[in-house]
Amino acid sequence: MRGSVIVVGAGHNGLVAACQLAREGFAVQVFEALPEPGGLCAGAEFAPGARHEGVLHHSATLRPWVVEALKLEQHGLLLRDRPVPWTLNSGPVPQQGSAPWEFAEAVAPTIRGFLDAPAPKVGRAAVMPLLQRGIAMRSMGASRLKELIRCAVLPIETWLVEQGVPSEVRAAMALPALLGTFMGPLSPHSAGVWLVRHALAAREVVGGPARLFEVLADVARYHGVRIACDQPVGRIRVERGQVRGVVLANGDAVDASRVISCLDPRRTLLDLVPAHAVPPGVEDEVRCHRHRATSAKLHLALSVAPTLRDGQRAPAHLCVTGGPLQLERAFDAAKHGRLPSEPALDVRLAPVRAESGPHIASVHVFGVPHTPRDGWSADARERLLEAALARLELALPGVRDLMTGHELLTPRDLETRFGVSGGHAWHGEIALDQLWSLRPGPELSRHATPIAGLFLASGGVHPLGGVSGAPGALCARAVLEARSAPR
Repeated sequence: MRGSVIVVGAGHNGLVAACQLAREGFAVQVFEALPEPGGLCAGAEFAPGARHEGVLHHSATLRPWVVEALKLEQHGLLLRDRPVPWTLNSGPVPQQGSAPWEFAEAVAPTIRGFLDAPAPKVGRAAVMPLLQRGIAMRSMGASRLKELIRCAVLPIETWLVEQGVPSEVRAAMALPALLGTFMGPLSPHSAGVWLVRHALAAREVVGGPARLFEVLADVARYHGVRIACDQPVGRIRVERGQVRGVVLANGDAVDASRVISCLDPRRTLLDLVPAHAVPPGVEDEVRCHRHRATSAKLHLALSVAPTLRDGQRAPAHLCVTGGPLQLERAFDAAKHGRLPSEPALDVRLAPVRAESGPHIASVHVFGVPHTPRDGWSADARERLLEAALARLELALPGVRDLMTGHELLTPRDLETRFGVSGGHAWHGEIALDQLWSLRPGPELSRHATPIAGLFLASGGVHPLGGVSGAPGALCARAVLEARSAPR
């Protein structure tokens, strides 16, 4: 046995790290605060007989190399091509033969090279990784490299206008990439974020994030990982700069030579670790990491499959955005602490799993602040629900009449239920200055912390949040490298 590891949080990143380390001979225990494991990936019943497939409903960002490393397909994980998003009026968003998609495909391997490998340590040691990435960028060719440098800092709306993309299609292309950001389509750098999100999109999980978690839990147990639910960690024990284990909320102390936290960096280092153990520079790094939420989550149970205005069955992925200006106004509402009158909707329709079960609509409601100016009263929640349903009715007429149950999770609800700072389901804003060696900052982006034996594996650390598994896998690699490194 190589040693003992405690993982704080049983989300998908925590289980990826736990599986990898258990395979390497570590004794791994996972402590989860909620009654059920899975975190933002877990499916949950929100109305009688109605179960969603996870708060983060997009699973196409799951990294193929994580799937291969853990042999997840051999354990029952099924993958399929991700569905093409549809717009409100224009049908499916064109994929093939479109200039933006062709350019995004051309630069995607270079972007993945940055995000699928450990972030380089800032300083002299970063020279070789930076040189390797520079060579990879140069291999794209001069014209593509110049265009990447130019368009990365542009608003996505500006760049797509240059490419001749129609108005409504531009908004539908932009919306999925804006989830998890504090940006609208007119924000600088949003084109760069769009390219990053496109580069990381692969095949999605059949059954959504909830199915991914089920498979990961089976693999974890197969390798001897112990998962304890309803066991919140009260604090991480640190003595003389070294992790010694954790103290559970019930007062029980559990020893371990290594602790991996899947909570976001702010909650880990500012709430669970003794204040004297965190160097001032690292504390500043964590406090500066931005967590401004801009979306709520709506789950709907529907008696039958909804249809579009022309009567055909609704597609699996629908973007209800109107045009780019409406999308920008939705962001303006979140930016200024107002409830949106016309929120943008990223809708996934899950096929019914049982003959008698309801159909599920999973909706990211874009344009919602963490705390509106007047707070989250019952009236405010009702107004947000009505605004979202009114927008959904434009695409799916009569959807209200099909509803048999619903659940609305505001950013405040997400923070309370899942413990994500600022109600940010991606564990920190996705922006060019919060990626790579800057996520969450130069001292923590490589997953190790200044506290010996304490590591970070949430989406708040390189490469980024969402359903990818990469933070957990790279964290496990950091644990192994720290063990073998000379003292």
